[in-house]
Amino acid sequence: MENKITVISFIITFFIIHPINKLCPEECLIGALVLSFFISFFNLQIYRFLTKKAFNLPVIFHNEIKSKEECKTIFDKNYRIFCFTSIVGMNIGVVFLIIQNSWIFN
Repeated sequence: MENKITVISFIITFFIIHPINKLCPEECLIGALVLSFFISFFNLQIYRFLTKKAFNLPVIFHNEIKSKEECKTIFDKNYRIFCFTSIVGMNIGVVFLIIQNSWIFN
């Protein structure tokens, strides 16, 4: 299921940003790929949080946020919720950038 979420969100985001009926410059293509990658990564992490699995933050590599079963202390539970809210905030920021750069909304 995780692979499907990643691929589907990447493809949908890419086609929302990248114009289908005309060619765009290289910067447009790179921007569409980068934003599509970010939104698919954030959606995957949100899915992992909602299914109570361990997840990652984009700024902390090689350091997973513990799964819900592994969280024993109040600090770990609060840290898990704080990291989730930061991922949701970053996801909202990327969605804002997608709307600003989309050929559909402009």
